Amino acid sequence: MVLLSAGFGRRLGLERCKALVEFHGRALLEWQLATIPPGVPVVVGTGFQADEVREVVAASRPEARTVPNPSFASSGPAATLALAAQGIPGRIVSWSGDVLVHPDDLRTILASDEDCVAVTAVRPADPIGVQVDDRSRSLVATKFLTGRSALGSAWEGACIASLDARAAPPNSRGSVYELLEATLPVTAVTVRSHELDHPSDLAAMDLFVPGLRDLLSR
Repeated sequence: MVLLSAGFGRRLGLERCKALVEFHGRALLEWQLATIPPGVPVVVGTGFQADEVREVVAASRPEARTVPNPSFASSGPAATLALAAQGIPGRIVSWSGDVLVHPDDLRTILASDEDCVAVTAVRPADPIGVQVDDRSRSLVATKFLTGRSALGSAWEGACIASLDARAAPPNSRGSVYELLEATLPVTAVTVRSHELDHPSDLAAMDLFVPGLRDLLSR
């Protein structure tokens, strides 16, 4: 599991790494780490406010590793993923540091032995749309969409994907979805999730977390 917790989170407007924003007494990153099943190796890619991110990781999941991306401000999440994935053989799961997901849905992706992307119902604010072929028994992601095309899609990417580590070479730049373009078509896994991207997402995330907390306490 590679958690991408390096970005500025400028659209949120809090001058805070989104992974460090607290909900119900715990940083978003803490909720993510608590959702990952025991025994799953975790690497956290860091950048903005890296020292604080490392402190959260050390306190919440001491066995997890952190890997810095010195050029996070210009290179993007794909570069963070590539650095964090170095030395990992086989399959990795990439999870953006601003998304929470239902534990059962995360386990489904972790158990996948093939490339797949998480999708959820599209929201009106800056989605990465996913064009899906639903003619077979499982959904298949065939194209990623942006701008007006994305708003016309029924699905958007939920910023979680399972992929071969070799799909994130050392010179990677830009978004993770740009890396995933080369793997399409892949299975689309529907998930129950919430993303923290804009100020309007804060209240909804605050409502999402108690349900997640209850699931994790069972």
